[in-house]
Amino acid sequence: MTPIYAATILLAAFAAGEYINVKSKARISAILATTIILVAMFWMGMPSEIMTVTGFSVVASTLYGLTMVNMGTMVDIDDMISQWKTLLIGFVSVCAICALIVAAGPLVIDRRYAVCGAPVVAGGMPVYLMVKELAEKNGFVEGGIFGLLVLLTQSLVGLPISSMILRKLCKQLLDRGELQNGFHEETAVKKERRPLFRPMSPEMCKPVVYLAKGALLTSAATALSNLTGGVVHYMIFCLLLGIIGCQVGFIEKEFFQKANGFGLMMFMVLAMCFASLPDLTPQLLLSMIIPWIVVFALGILAIFAVAFLLSKILKMPYLMTVVIGLTALYGFPGTFVISNEVSEAVGRTEEEKQALLNYLLPKMLVAGFATITISSLVVVGFVLPFF
Repeated sequence: MTPIYAATILLAAFAAGEYINVKSKARISAILATTIILVAMFWMGMPSEIMTVTGFSVVASTLYGLTMVNMGTMVDIDDMISQWKTLLIGFVSVCAICALIVAAGPLVIDRRYAVCGAPVVAGGMPVYLMVKELAEKNGFVEGGIFGLLVLLTQSLVGLPISSMILRKLCKQLLDRGELQNGFHEETAVKKERRPLFRPMSPEMCKPVVYLAKGALLTSAATALSNLTGGVVHYMIFCLLLGIIGCQVGFIEKEFFQKANGFGLMMFMVLAMCFASLPDLTPQLLLSMIIPWIVVFALGILAIFAVAFLLSKILKMPYLMTVVIGLTALYGFPGTFVISNEVSEAVGRTEEEKQALLNYLLPKMLVAGFATITISSLVVVGFVLPFF
C-alpha cells in the first residue's frame, strides 16, 4: 500500500474518533472510538501493513522520549509539596494496585497477563509502551494487545465509579455545612528561584532549538539508563531530567507545544500503540475477557483497601481518598472534567459550585498527574522483572 494512502486512512479513522468524542460530550474517548473503527476495518479485511508502511511508529519510537521530557517540565514542585497528602495517596495506591494484581492474579489467570495488566491499570500510555516492548521482546505478543485493551478501557471503568463517589462526597460536604462559607484550600507558596540558565533571547526561541534541547535530555536519559544496564527504563530518566531541566532553566516549560510538534507527535505515538491491532482477532478478544475482569477487579479492590487505611492516617475523607486512588485509571484531562461536572451537578448555587470546585480540583489535578506519570513510571520498574 502506498504510504500516503495508509496515512490518509489512519488520519481519517482518528478524525472519526474525535468526532464521536465531541458528539458524545467526551463520554466516549476519542482513542477508544478510533480503536473500534480500526479493529472493525481489520476484521473486514483491511491489510495489516497500513500500520507500518507510513513509518510513523519508527519516528514515534525515536522521539517519544521528548514527550516524557515535556511531561517532566509540566511538574509544579510547589503544588506537589502543598498537596503532599494527595501525592502520597496516589503513590501508595499505584503500589497497591500492582502488588495485589501481580500477587493474586496468577492464582486465577496466566501470570504473564497479570504482569502485563498490573502496570497499565495503575498507569497510562508511557507505562503501556514499556509493557508492550517487554512483552514483544519475550515473544508474548498477546501481552501487548492485552495491555492496549486495559489502557483503552481504563476510563470506562474509573470515571463512572469516581463520578458516583464524588457526587456522594459533595452532597455530604454540603449537608454538613463544611463548605457553607466557601472552601479555602491551602495553596502552594510560589518560591522565587533563580535558574542556573538564563532565558533564551527571542531570536533563539525557534522550534528546532526547543527540540534540540529536548533531544539532548532524552539522549542523556538513554545514556543513564544504559549505565544501569537497562534496569531503570530510559522513560523514567526522561521524566526526571525534564523536571530538573525545567527547574534549573535549561529547558522551557511545555517546550514541545512551543515547538508546534506535540499534536503530530501524539498522533504518531498512538499509531505506534495501535501497531498490534491487526493481531487482535475475535477469538483472542474473547479469551482476554476473564483476565481483563480479574485485573480490574483486583486493582479496584486494592484502591478501596488502601484508601481505608490512608484516610484514617492522613485524616482525609474516605470517599475523597478512594477517588484519588481511582485517578490512576484515567488521569488528566479526566480529573479536570469530572471535577467540573460534579461541582456543577451537585452545587445548588454559584457559591456552592465554586466552593466544591475549589475543594476538588487541586486534589484531582495533582492526583491524576502523580498516579499516571510519576508513581506509575517508578513502580513499573519493580513490576516488569516478574515477567
